Amino acid sequence: MKKIILMLFLLSSINFSQVNKLNIVITVLSNILPNASTSLIANGSLGKITLINYAISGATSYNIYRSTSINPTTLLTNTQLTTYIDTPLSAGTLYYYRIKAVNNNGVSNYSNNAYDTSGNYNGTELITNSINRTMEVGTEKIVGNLGFEIFTGTPDDGTTDDWTEYLESGTSGSINDATVSKHSGNYAMKLIYVTGVNSTRNYGTTLTPLKRYKYSFWSRGDLYKSLKYNVRDNANATYLISDSTKNRSTTYTKTTYEFTTAANFTSMLWYWGTNGSVAQSVYVDDISCKEIPIYLGNGNHSVDTSSIYKQAGSYSFKIVSTGVGNGTTNTISLSNSQFTAVTNGLHYRFKIYAFTTTANTTLTFKLGDIVLTKSVSTIGLTEINYDFVATASTTGNLFLYSNQSAPIWFDEISVKSGQ
Repeated sequence: MKKIILMLFLLSSINFSQVNKLNIVITVLSNILPNASTSLIANGSLGKITLINYAISGATSYNIYRSTSINPTTLLTNTQLTTYIDTPLSAGTLYYYRIKAVNNNGVSNYSNNAYDTSGNYNGTELITNSINRTMEVGTEKIVGNLGFEIFTGTPDDGTTDDWTEYLESGTSGSINDATVSKHSGNYAMKLIYVTGVNSTRNYGTTLTPLKRYKYSFWSRGDLYKSLKYNVRDNANATYLISDSTKNRSTTYTKTTYEFTTAANFTSMLWYWGTNGSVAQSVYVDDISCKEIPIYLGNGNHSVDTSSIYKQAGSYSFKIVSTGVGNGTTNTISLSNSQFTAVTNGLHYRFKIYAFTTTANTTLTFKLGDIVLTKSVSTIGLTEINYDFVATASTTGNLFLYSNQSAPIWFDEISVKSGQ
């Protein structure tokens, strides 16, 4: 404006015959472009970057350019504001910005480069159980002669020179290694019934409270004879499972049972024995008890070692759905003992890798009042992120389930706060 007034003052002494020159000068002045900014500032925070620019004289709006490398040329948007919030952004990513001031005559040159990193979800891991987080299978809890392969005496001689030939107190039956009927290896445990007396075997072990375990063993009978077995929680004097009619067959079958230990759990007692009145034998082999990932409600689930289904480690967790997940069945469920509670008002990211077998699968994440869905359009392994802000009602169990009645694999679960 000062330039125009000064020029008009100087032109006041010009002869009217020079009016064409005056028109040229005024036309040139009216076509002035805004100056380029030299003070653009970028401030990063969680999932966003705030741009601040001082107003440019003569500018009516500003073009904003963004890139992940210096000197961006890709137009992001045009705004009349001198403060602009760019969101949502990938957490932990460095972004560069430049602007051009705009008026009716055109645009200015590029401003200075301004850059910053959007905030990251790198807070403390809230999934407290590493096995539940990575979907790995825990170490074997029944230590010792699991497959009954360690033998120091003579098989089937009736003496108790090996723990698999242990004679239970108060009985006259015998427990022997069997060289002719085993599931794997060279031996199995043979429980022989003699008239009026059933042979039994106990084994105790210590497990961790409030964890999920899978107990399994292989067994077979001798047509008429059945195996009885149970799993006893010593601290609560309760039987988690008890069966007296197992294996009236000469074929080995696998028995599997999953359970969650109580908060006051101290030790577990495993029991096997003969059951019946016919002089026959039963065999037990390959006993196992391992901590497993995540309680899944009533869905059919297992661990899988196939490399295509996992993100890392040796295993992924498989749900063989018998129906659409609903937060109860066919559902991953973490209790409050398996993850640290979120804090009201903070930002969080729930991350998991999923291998879907059906296109356009929708996965639902639920934690208290937070219900978020993500659609996976393709078949295969995909990283899935759910970002949310916790409220006072974001409490209770954490759930994840699918809208498809089809197999799905999960791996590397994580919940972290944002910074």
